Amino acid sequence: MAAPAVSSAVLSFDLSGPHVRGKDASLYFLVGAYVTDDKKTLPYVRTQESKKAEETLRNMKSIILQVRAEFEDPTAVVRVHSDGGKEFVASQVVEQLFRDAVWKTCSSAYDPQANGRAERQVQAIKERATSLLLHADMPRSFWPYAVKQATHELRLSTIVKDPPLGMPTFGDPVGVRIQGAEPFAPRVREGIFLCVEETMQDGSQVIVDTETGTKIMTTRLPEPLDAAPKHWRKVLSPDEDVAVWVARDGSVRWTEPNPDEIVTLEERLDGPEAADHEAGVATIIRKRIQDDDHDHASPFLGMGHGTAVSCQAQSKQSASTSTSQSLMQSAWLQGKSCTVCGLSSAECLAKKLKHEYVEPRGYQIDTADEEAQADEQARLITELATMKASAEPTDGRVFFEGSQKDREKWHAGALAEMTGMHNMGVLEEISRDSLHKDLGLAPGAKVPRPLPTKLVTSRKPEEETGGESKVQGEPPWKAKVRLCACGNFEAYDGAEVTTQNVSPTALRIMGHELSAHSEWVAASGDVSLAFLNSKLDDDDIVLLEPPSALRRLGLVKPKVLWRARKHIYGLRRSPRAWSQLRDDTIDGKEIACDEGSFVAELVSDEEGLFVLRDCRSQEVVGIAAVYVDDVLVVGQASSVTAFMEFVGATWNTKFSGFISRAGPEELRKGDFSLKRVQELTFIGLQIQFGADGEVKFHQKRWILNELHQRNWVHLRGSQSLPQVEFVGAEDPEDPGYAAALKKAQTELGCLLWVATKSRGDLLSAVSIAASHLHKCPAQVLKIAHGCWRYLRGTLDIGVCFAGSTATASLEVWSDASFAPEGSRSRSGGVITLSGSPLTWWSTKQSVTAWSVCEAETDGLATAMSEASKVLPLLEALTGRSFDSHVKMFGDNSASITVANRETFFVKTWRTRAFALRASWLRDQIRNQNVLLQHHPGATLVADMLTKVLSKTKLAELRSSAGFK
Repeated sequence: MAAPAVSSAVLSFDLSGPHVRGKDASLYFLVGAYVTDDKKTLPYVRTQESKKAEETLRNMKSIILQVRAEFEDPTAVVRVHSDGGKEFVASQVVEQLFRDAVWKTCSSAYDPQANGRAERQVQAIKERATSLLLHADMPRSFWPYAVKQATHELRLSTIVKDPPLGMPTFGDPVGVRIQGAEPFAPRVREGIFLCVEETMQDGSQVIVDTETGTKIMTTRLPEPLDAAPKHWRKVLSPDEDVAVWVARDGSVRWTEPNPDEIVTLEERLDGPEAADHEAGVATIIRKRIQDDDHDHASPFLGMGHGTAVSCQAQSKQSASTSTSQSLMQSAWLQGKSCTVCGLSSAECLAKKLKHEYVEPRGYQIDTADEEAQADEQARLITELATMKASAEPTDGRVFFEGSQKDREKWHAGALAEMTGMHNMGVLEEISRDSLHKDLGLAPGAKVPRPLPTKLVTSRKPEEETGGESKVQGEPPWKAKVRLCACGNFEAYDGAEVTTQNVSPTALRIMGHELSAHSEWVAASGDVSLAFLNSKLDDDDIVLLEPPSALRRLGLVKPKVLWRARKHIYGLRRSPRAWSQLRDDTIDGKEIACDEGSFVAELVSDEEGLFVLRDCRSQEVVGIAAVYVDDVLVVGQASSVTAFMEFVGATWNTKFSGFISRAGPEELRKGDFSLKRVQELTFIGLQIQFGADGEVKFHQKRWILNELHQRNWVHLRGSQSLPQVEFVGAEDPEDPGYAAALKKAQTELGCLLWVATKSRGDLLSAVSIAASHLHKCPAQVLKIAHGCWRYLRGTLDIGVCFAGSTATASLEVWSDASFAPEGSRSRSGGVITLSGSPLTWWSTKQSVTAWSVCEAETDGLATAMSEASKVLPLLEALTGRSFDSHVKMFGDNSASITVANRETFFVKTWRTRAFALRASWLRDQIRNQNVLLQHHPGATLVADMLTKVLSKTKLAELRSSAGFK
């Protein structure tokens, strides 16, 4: 980055508080002041319940992400500045910012002027928020919402961007649409506007009066309600040279109102009548919330700041005859703006005195496409709110820092973990003073070195009870503590410790069979503490050093070591031991069901994958996959129920339920039962039946959560993949190179996960970008952001299966992009069954081709290799033979002719490498009875896996490949 850009990409932070506790339980608000290229300062704000470093860091990262998203630049923030508060200089804050490639600076002690930019924004936000509170006549406990609205308005005014005409502000009465209203029932509910919700396009937070009480809710485009007519009186300035019209509620205007709006002679003589300009629901809501909070003073007055008042309204206390004298004070007009026309108060007054017309700001109406997009964003925000939040990792300091209540929770979590370990016989206490005796070793024998252990802690969200709203306090959470051994300190003797998990191809075959059999169902579960089910041999001595945190908590006595009796989490051998125990227990097991019995057979060369065969007919009645400790089984209802009952009886298992097209709401075998659910989740894949009975694998929840973490849910998605073009020289290895490389690696890792599991249409762009990762990380990062936009615009796409029990052809689609960058070509392909994808790939060829024929031959050989892996697995899981039912398609006539003709001349090939590929391809085609055919390139589905296509062609091939 250039020096001017670095000097501008600064985000200054300051924390204001404590203030009175707000309605959302906040006591503080964090202000971020960002400097743009044209030296303008934009404010951002987040409210906080405490000054803890964890909460402050989370809000700082949220503001940083918002700035980067709004400016569409991952380098928009390169430095963060603050004062020397502990919440800003804590080690975890500095370390996290360093990992995010952000430079952290702070001002010197007792020098607040060194952080003046943030201090000034805090002052401006307080003044504007106080003005909003007073004008709206709202209790001061609503200051968090006033602060958010004030910050939003300040940011708009800084960038000279007017809000839509008629857009409500804090305290305005609004109408909120009721979703799913009954016929002839009201479709609008009245409420009070609080603030703009920036995580939703055109989103707002309002307070409404419902049947169950007054609630704060998030909605979209609340409609301002027409205000009741006001009555005006004419007031002259002290020198009687300027006239102003003042309403009974304190509002001011400089032009004469309509005659029917002027007060009567009786009112002039006897004084104003009781104000009734706020009749209706808004008045009821205000009265209800004011009964709980009678103090309407500014929540910021104790901080030594004054109160700002706009020219649109005065507080009720100022609506007296003395108001006319204070209105004309010049100091009152400085720094204020008119909420009607958007001009400064001084400019507005000057134009009115000159009888010039001022155009009011308009309330803009969205187009149909914008309305649809906003509706979708509102739906996604609602879906995110209902999604179960993931656990938040923490460190060991939680046992000794924080509030007394939190520390008690963590202490109870550690106690529960240790109690469970001892009850399950996992640990045996050994005294340091009698190691040889307790271990049964001869005197002088070598004692194994104790392995360190640690407590892995996380805050696990829990479901709220009692109907309490989230704004009333902290959401409930559970202290999750897990004891793990540090297996990297364990001596490695060369023994096999790796395991093989169930392949994605096997899972897709299970999905195809589930769609092919109309009576089949699917169920899933999770084996709890799976590794602890496998025991260590008596002669296998594994000593563990208790973590220091447990000693400080008094849960472990001094001079005590542990001997592990079971494969505790963290040991190198634990995954292998559990895998062998699991497969040995299930393989060959005969299980009784309602329709007889079946045998679970382990698939050859596969771990955790079983075929369920009927004992009499030997027909396949189900398929089961165990991915480490996650269980998925598809098959006949009775077989699925019996298999899950066996797993639950063997190991402690949590069951998610089952899915089916139709049938009972519960599957039962004796005392065991499974509940019917709408979808299953297995290793991040969501599995469900479609409206037409097809089966769909997708990762919408995972994608949505990743977008939410990046604060990109509200951004407009795209139906096109980003153009993957790398121009210019390689990125220089300057200090920013390492940060960009690490960030790009993270983004590509996430994108590869979804591209290889359920979104093959994304794989080509991600694969091409990954090949340039170390050369151009900054350009790769931009492409990754474009891929996220594509995922945002195609959230509902997944792998669809619509198979049949009839033996269909296994179709192998292959394509190659010849030397797209003047170097090695790229191969891509997909294998489908009944129009459903089983596997797909996009790789760079290992040998440089001189011609399209060579590149396409290499691509066909790769496709044949993949088909050779899929075919035996498919036959083993389905029990059907696919001999003479394999078709291969390519779009290059030369390579197809060479592979199909009877004679073959090795010397005609340029290199031995391509001759070997062509020869092997010919042999496989002949031995496996593969039919190799030419297919037009315009509709060859493998084309989308070698290059980035246009939106229309990508959508066509994506659907043809089974991604819908």
